[in-house]
Amino acid sequence: MLTQQVKHGKSRRTQLNPVSPVALYSLTAESRMNKYCVIFDMDGVLVDSCPFHLVAWKMFAHKYGLHLEDRVFYQTFGLRNDEIIPLFFPNHFSPADYRKLDREKEALYRECIKGKVVPPNGLTLYINDLIDHGFLIAVGSSGPRENVQLILAETNLTHKIKISVSGDDVKHGKPDPEIFIKAARLCGVSPLNTVVIEDASAGIRAAKNAQMKAIGITSTATPDDLGEADLIIGSFPDINAEKTIGLITGHLLI
Repeated sequence: MLTQQVKHGKSRRTQLNPVSPVALYSLTAESRMNKYCVIFDMDGVLVDSCPFHLVAWKMFAHKYGLHLEDRVFYQTFGLRNDEIIPLFFPNHFSPADYRKLDREKEALYRECIKGKVVPPNGLTLYINDLIDHGFLIAVGSSGPRENVQLILAETNLTHKIKISVSGDDVKHGKPDPEIFIKAARLCGVSPLNTVVIEDASAGIRAAKNAQMKAIGITSTATPDDLGEADLIIGSFPDINAEKTIGLITGHLLI
C-alpha cells in the first residue's frame, strides 16, 4: 500500500517553535556536500518492539502493585516515558522519580527483547538502496541511547547507521522537532532535504514541525492516524531511494 497525501491551502503551523527550523539550521560546508538524509524512528519502524514494551510495562506495573490496560498502552506511541508514566499511573509517582522509573522500565524492555529482534521485511534492502544513492541515514528515537544501540546491533545496522539521536540527547520529546533537527544537523543536511519515517502521529507532527518530509508506515497505526504524512506506506517494499528523492524534490509519481 502506498498513498500520497496531497495538501491544499495553508499548511498547519505549530506554536512549539516560533523560529523556522530551516532558519535555525546553519548551512555549513559539510551540509552543502551531503544532499539527502533519511531519519528513521526506531520503535515500530526499525523493529516491531510493541509487544516487548507492553510486556515490560506490565512487569513494571506488577512490581508496584498496579494494573495497566492494553488500550491505554496503545495510545502512547511516540511519547517519552516522563509523559507516559502519569498517563498510565496517575497520582502514583512523583515527577522527581520519573527518570529513575524510566530507566527501570527500559532495562526490563531490553531484557525482554534482547536476542529476539527481527528486522522488518525490506528494511535492509531499502537502507542499502538509500546508501547507494548517496543518502545519509540516521535514527531519531524517543527511547534511551542504550535501546538504540541494542536495536542497531541486533539488526546488524550499526555499520550502516552511524548517526543517532535518542531521548537522552534532547530536552523536548515529539511532536517537538528538536530530535529530528539535531539528527539532520549531525548529518550535515538541510531539513528541506530530509525525510523522516515514522509510525506514530506525534512523530509525523515532529517531522512536519521540522519542515521535513514525512513518510508514515502503518506498522502500528492506521492511515487515518498518519494523515499528516506526505506519503503513507504499508511496508518497506513499498518505497525505494528514487521514490524518496521524488518526495523531496516534489516529483514523486504514484
